[in-house]
Amino acid sequence: QHPKESTSEIDSGEFADFVQIIFNIINNNSREIDIKCIEKNEIIKILLPDTTLSGAQVFTEKIIDRLQKDISGFNNKYITALNNVKISTHPLNHISGNRTINARPDGMHKLQTSEKSKSESDTTLINSNFDMHWNIEAEVTDAIALPLPVLDRELYADIGVLNYKYMKRILDVIGSIIAIILFSPAMIIVTLLIKLTSKGPVLFKQKRLGYLGNEFTFLKFRSMSTHSDDQIHRQYVKKLIEGKDQEINFGTDDKPLYKIENDPRITRVGHYLRKFSLDELPQFFNVLSGDMSLVGPRPPIPYEFENYKFWHYRRVLEVKPGITGLWQVNGRSKTTFDEMVRLDNQYINNQSFMLDAKILIKTLAAVFNTDGAL
Repeated sequence: QHPKESTSEIDSGEFADFVQIIFNIINNNSREIDIKCIEKNEIIKILLPDTTLSGAQVFTEKIIDRLQKDISGFNNKYITALNNVKISTHPLNHISGNRTINARPDGMHKLQTSEKSKSESDTTLINSNFDMHWNIEAEVTDAIALPLPVLDRELYADIGVLNYKYMKRILDVIGSIIAIILFSPAMIIVTLLIKLTSKGPVLFKQKRLGYLGNEFTFLKFRSMSTHSDDQIHRQYVKKLIEGKDQEINFGTDDKPLYKIENDPRITRVGHYLRKFSLDELPQFFNVLSGDMSLVGPRPPIPYEFENYKFWHYRRVLEVKPGITGLWQVNGRSKTTFDEMVRLDNQYINNQSFMLDAKILIKTLAAVFNTDGAL
């Protein structure tokens, strides 16, 4: 946190630069699946999926070691600010109870004795060698593990990413309006086919998880018979996430199926709606309302999210869900769940207008190539 006692030596702008330096060190010494952010320009937060308390301590020691190696390259004022850096963990209760790790500097010491006077030494601090003594301890506290949606973070500190975030929303609105107009004849025809061939509502409404795990009503054209039991899909999803592909379908190791093969719940018309992705058309209204984007990870069902491993959370926490995404145009339904998440994380790491445009163009081609259709 911001060193209150050092405000005369380092201003808020300089401290923000200092925090960015620390963030870069953490970013360069952590895993791709770790979720990192800067909050209020003074607090760095990181989520370490599949990491125990002892693993968090190893990570803390690694960051401290990196800080000590880089210390001679810091600006004089930044070195002073290092005395105020504190590291605290807030582990999830079901993993390690309320035990936390706290790390704080005990002090900073020169390794080499300088013959210069104190005033001269202060001006050449950047060229001196220092050793920071840190006290790392595990202790029991009353800290409460926060739910995942509390991780609402300032991930868009960079102005270029800010522009992308808001411009993408504008393009989502324009794109969804154009799509609704263009596909309105197809949606009218699909509505009539569903009404004439099966009993029940035209639209299938389902609770899904959007950005930061917030629930929203997900829309699709109904492709299943009404009152279908979701236990089939619950069990399928559980085994899919666990990687037990051979137990849930007739796929192969090279081409496991993402969807249930020969699902008895699907209607005759629903089979063709899914084959040509026509059941997805109402999701343009989800995009227009702001719950979804044209491009992004697919929104999970709550019971699907309950089976996630920690490193899977990123696809829900960092971006809005989308109608199409990187895994749809690369693997579609013939891919493993872990590979799907890796492709979603790859998209999160490389978001840009150019990548979104490529995905949208490839999506059109994938829709007409029904092999592996969703």
